[in-house]
Amino acid sequence: MGMKALEAAILAELREVAGKRSLRQKDIMEWGTGRNVVAQEGETLYWLPRLEISVCVKVQPKEPKK
Repeated sequence: MGMKALEAAILAELREVAGKRSLRQKDIMEWGTGRNVVAQEGETLYWLPRLEISVCVKVQPKEPKK
């Protein structure tokens, strides 16, 4: 599996786990194999069980209700 294919697989599983189809590749701040990734301020940590990868995602600010 090449790097491009791996990144596509991470994004696809992340969208399922997070329940957000709107996530983009540029929202991923960090990823790593295993559970050794630590989320920084403003990030959310997700565990992707099929790939066994931890991913930190930039949190999208919520739009105020109008």
